[in-house]
Amino acid sequence: FPIKAAKVMHTVALRTEAALPSGQMPPPNIGQNHMSEMFAYHATMMSNTLGTSTVVFTRSGFMAILLSHYRPSGTIFAFTDQ
Repeated sequence: FPIKAAKVMHTVALRTEAALPSGQMPPPNIGQNHMSEMFAYHATMMSNTLGTSTVVFTRSGFMAILLSHYRPSGTIFAFTDQ
């Protein structure tokens, strides 16, 4: 039942997102990927401030995953050559 499964996942995602404190972003996780973390954090801040979506070009999808960690208010458009 793929359509029913997708609807349930959509409902769960909406409820989970609604339960998160709005307006609060987690602080950047400064670790091995310092530059990537800082880029994702500040790109999210700019996206939220301007009310726009984020476009990212990524080879592996890693940058899109980092961006999603900071929960930008706009859509993340990720493009890859893979």
